[in-house]
Amino acid sequence: MTSISYAFRVGHNTVSKIISEICEVIWDTLKDMVFLKPTEDNWRRIASEFEEKCNFPNCIGAIDGKHVTLQAPPNSGSVCYNYKGTHSLVLMVVADANYRISLLDIGAPGRRSDSGVFYASEIGKRLQNGTLSIPPPRPVEHAGQSLPFMLVGDEAFPLTQYMLRPYPRSGRLDRRKNVFNYRLSRARRIVENVFGILSARMRIFRKPIIASIPTTTKIIKATTCLHNFIISEELNKPHTERRYMTISANERELRETGLENVGIFDRSRPTKSSAQIRDDFATFFETTGAVPWQWEKVLQNNF
Repeated sequence: MTSISYAFRVGHNTVSKIISEICEVIWDTLKDMVFLKPTEDNWRRIASEFEEKCNFPNCIGAIDGKHVTLQAPPNSGSVCYNYKGTHSLVLMVVADANYRISLLDIGAPGRRSDSGVFYASEIGKRLQNGTLSIPPPRPVEHAGQSLPFMLVGDEAFPLTQYMLRPYPRSGRLDRRKNVFNYRLSRARRIVENVFGILSARMRIFRKPIIASIPTTTKIIKATTCLHNFIISEELNKPHTERRYMTISANERELRETGLENVGIFDRSRPTKSSAQIRDDFATFFETTGAVPWQWEKVLQNNF
């Protein structure tokens, strides 16, 4: 903001106010247009896209969270100080198969333990109380077993009746579990790509944000809106004409300097029913739901 104030010869406070107001207008204008409306039909559409592109049936999104680093806000004390030694706000997103953000939660202070962030977030609350209109279970193949619609996440997230995570690598994994971990990683990497695209294109995420917490929150809201808007427009173009989702080798090296991984969101043991759901998906992926290339990937442990 200081650089902009010198470049345009306006006061620093004026620049801050303009940025805050513009980001708020972008959010108010685009949010209803670019973010998912949680209805059963929309979740089924997303599940069909995941099955087509990632070979993962009944998947309604990939979830992950990042610490958005910022310069220590004035008079904030240790509220935003996280275990990585930086100040941050937590950005949690659920992504669809087209790299768009379906749901997001912004603003948990970095000091809060990662295990409490998910359940305190709006996404976590609505998943737990069942107000996201997730469709009932359906068969993943003709005359096959009905399996629920699920989110996919990494080891940081809980294993529940609405979320799948990999089998822990601490023990010896058999072929069935390795196949499941590979198939889940193919779907889960979508959200990692979302953060990569976001930080590569929205360059404010290349380094810690220098702004107050309310302004930082508005910046995150505006950039996520623009991210979804641009991708939706690009999806109407041929692959050769898409530019926003194409990241160069140099951009891959520079990305995510302003976004840091979070720790463990949940340390509780999975319930018997949630573990059974994961086992059912694993059995399907090893048998009738197998894809030809998965065996080589599992043998090479290349995922």
